[in-house]
Amino acid sequence: MNKLITRVIGAALGLTMAIGVGVAVLCDSKVTPVYAADSTYTFTSASWADSTQSWTSDKAGGQLQSGRGVQVTANQSGAGAHTKSSISNITAIEFTYSTNASSGVGSISVTIGSNTVVTYSVTKTGGTSDRTTSKTYSTAQSGVVTFSVTCTTNSIYVKSIKITTSSGKTISSLTTDPDDGETVNLDANGANSVGTSVLYEVGYSDSSTGYDVTSSCSPSVGVTITDDENGELSLSFTSNGTFTLTVSADNSHTAEIIFEVTGIPVLEYELYTGTIVAGDYVIMSADANHTYVLGNTISNNRIANGATAPAVSNDTITNPSDDYVWHIAKDGNYWTIQNAANDKYLAGTTAKNTAALVTSIDDHARWTASYSSNWVFENLGRASDSDTPANKYLRNNTTSGWACYSSSQGNAPALFKLVSTDPAIEVAVTGSTSLAVGGTATLTASKVNGATGTVTWSKNNDHVTLSATTGDSITVTGATDGSTDVTASLTGGSTVDPVVTTFTVTKALSTIAVTTAPTKTIYTEGESFDNTGMIVTATYDDASTATPTDYTWSPSGALTPSDTTITISWGGKTTTQAITVNAKVVDHIKVKTLPTKNAYHSGDEFDPTGLVITVCYNAGETDTADITSGFTLSPASYTFTSTDETAGSKTFTVTYSGKEATFNVTVKGISGGLGNSGWFYITAADSSDSDVNYYFPQGQYSAGKAANNPGATAYDSSVYGKAYYFNLVADDTYTISWTDGVDTYYLNAIDNNSGAKVSTVSSVGSTCYWEYFFGEDDAYHLRSNDGTNDRYLAIYNNTDWRTYKQLETTNSNDNLVIISENDKFANDFKDTYTSVCNASGSYTTLDWTTATNAFNALHNGSEFTNAEYTKSGSGAQTVVTASGDTRQIVAEAVAKYDVIVTKYNTSLSETFEEFMGRVDANKISYSGRINELTILNEKNVSSIIVVVSMMGLTAVGGYFFLRKRKEQ
Repeated sequence: MNKLITRVIGAALGLTMAIGVGVAVLCDSKVTPVYAADSTYTFTSASWADSTQSWTSDKAGGQLQSGRGVQVTANQSGAGAHTKSSISNITAIEFTYSTNASSGVGSISVTIGSNTVVTYSVTKTGGTSDRTTSKTYSTAQSGVVTFSVTCTTNSIYVKSIKITTSSGKTISSLTTDPDDGETVNLDANGANSVGTSVLYEVGYSDSSTGYDVTSSCSPSVGVTITDDENGELSLSFTSNGTFTLTVSADNSHTAEIIFEVTGIPVLEYELYTGTIVAGDYVIMSADANHTYVLGNTISNNRIANGATAPAVSNDTITNPSDDYVWHIAKDGNYWTIQNAANDKYLAGTTAKNTAALVTSIDDHARWTASYSSNWVFENLGRASDSDTPANKYLRNNTTSGWACYSSSQGNAPALFKLVSTDPAIEVAVTGSTSLAVGGTATLTASKVNGATGTVTWSKNNDHVTLSATTGDSITVTGATDGSTDVTASLTGGSTVDPVVTTFTVTKALSTIAVTTAPTKTIYTEGESFDNTGMIVTATYDDASTATPTDYTWSPSGALTPSDTTITISWGGKTTTQAITVNAKVVDHIKVKTLPTKNAYHSGDEFDPTGLVITVCYNAGETDTADITSGFTLSPASYTFTSTDETAGSKTFTVTYSGKEATFNVTVKGISGGLGNSGWFYITAADSSDSDVNYYFPQGQYSAGKAANNPGATAYDSSVYGKAYYFNLVADDTYTISWTDGVDTYYLNAIDNNSGAKVSTVSSVGSTCYWEYFFGEDDAYHLRSNDGTNDRYLAIYNNTDWRTYKQLETTNSNDNLVIISENDKFANDFKDTYTSVCNASGSYTTLDWTTATNAFNALHNGSEFTNAEYTKSGSGAQTVVTASGDTRQIVAEAVAKYDVIVTKYNTSLSETFEEFMGRVDANKISYSGRINELTILNEKNVSSIIVVVSMMGLTAVGGYFFLRKRKEQ
């Protein structure tokens, strides 16, 4: 026996043998002994080769790691090999292996011949250190040896296998501790189970030892036996009685040990239906076999099924594990479900099809419970969650465990309630424990387990009344707001634990009323209600009262004469208070703020938006009010005319409550509109020097900006100062184009919100339409739209032109001057000759070359190839013109030249305007040297009859002759 004890202590360092799965192997019926005893084979490749090449690979491992062996990972499960030949008289097999440092779990199965002899369990205990697992056979085995490695976690390293053979040794003894025939008394002392162990050892004819035994217990119900395959049997008893353990090494070597088990309480849980009451329960699935039990661990956000469901016999469970016992208790109007083993509460979560175990109670740990054909537990928190609240019922979905599912998923729960043998009373509630004042519920007490005596009822305060203080059933009525504990106990009989039922009474508000009027009840229009001194009394259905101060009233703002009552609201109830509101008397009114738009042009519609009137209720203006509506305007609507422009303003009258006030708006004159289509120049002035005009150039702008003319008169006629054709397409809206003699190009606003750009394009797009308008800044502008913003053409600086989102630019150079081509040429012609004449006093020095070049630059010169200046004699000038517009332009220019000439003839006193408008060639008598020239107007402008001297030399000669005589 000492040997056995010593060996058992050593065996405690071994690994636990688990129930294995057999692996099919190659079987050879011919047994040929080819190996000597105690042969060890060390694997030298991942294909399980060793130095003697004794193994045939069935599935290769992952890799060979020096010093550790062949690695097998979870992905390589099933890796293994078999011997090339059968081996006779095998008495033991031993593997040397190791695992990954942090884990490495699985098994090694060994087959000899056609029988799976043993499966070794591999655990992570021991890590990377070499360890062994072995099996000794009481009866020698023969056949092909096959092994297979299964890895479930991380890696297992198999280093070697040792096969021990003998010449047919036999079992000589079986030793156990306790001894064969011994009786052992086991007292559980009230515990749910009691455990013990038995040590064993097998002796062989060659003096070796082993552990090849079988064991059984009679009766088998109420006991669990575990064999570690290393000489120890562990027994766990869960019921009282006499149990006989039989240990057998072969048919002739057995040992029997008797265990007398006492002290284990018999706890029976019976299938329960009806009204839920507090107590201990086992919760199982309601299928026919009660397949699943509610465990107390979490798996994938659900409560895992118990590892082994308790046996159910005749609708009764006996002595279940505490892991499966749940205490259901009352929590107000709801129930909590608490585990007996870990004290955690079963709870729903905010997500569907999930559950939790929690340590504190909130709505997700509260449940309603009812029974019809099955139990229905509805989670209070899930019932109010927004995420699929239909998933709120405690159910088992048969694959994932217990959680809050819809009522159609899986199995409903079945309850098995602990059957108590102690006398007790049980109390059931009919109705609700939450009462309104006057509401009722019924309490019914039942005496169980032989309890005797009279049921007595008591309460701890007066928020409820009881219909009786004794009797099996009473009625509870809500009396006043608050909570009351109603206790049921027994008198004159058994001593039992009293049962407490808590009722919550909520009183209802019946009415509110003004019991003391406010100090002020008479008001003047515009004042607000003042509740000073007012008392509001609230009356409840239990006749109690309160005087709230957080009530509200309506109207809460300025009062009007039509307001005769104030409505007071509180707690969903209302009442009224009478008031009187006297109307105000208006003394006078005045305009506080003029309309937002206060500058108009002829044709504009009046817009009163923004007008604010101050109403004065006394001459001292200490009581005033500003209003934006409720008054009338005269005229109510108005379209401004040229008469208003002449006057410069327009007066409007505003009337309120019989009082009047007036205000004026500015009316600005408009001039300079373009009218019909035509050729025009676009210019702007430098803000720092208004005498310097910049001409918008023709050309294509690769940079998206148009370069400027650097000066007022000195410009390159091939680029700057050329006219554009404005084609009228709608009211004041034009396309603006130019031609290079072959193609036509259109001025275009570039769609670019971040930069101010302009370009010319060869076809008309949406950004090629330009509105010519007179702005609020008393200036004219050209505006297009890039699809997102208005774009205003403006001079940026003395370098380029651009377009802008607004009129105001950095240099304020956005005021444009649009000059007709006719006016431009005539004015340039006049200015040229005026400056020359003023400088020299002699027409003979006139710069005809400059005038000719300017003339030829009109419309790029392409329409005026038939027009030219000629000079004959010493001073005669003759103008030969083409037809149409050319005649109009040149005639105006020559007419202006005529004015220059007459400037130095004191006998000609008419002004330039008079000269341009003359219709009678005889109006001016000029020695017959000025003849009449009729000018055709093909653009529907007034015909201008211009008298042009056809005898320039005679006219100029006469002029100088008269001048010389005068000077003499």
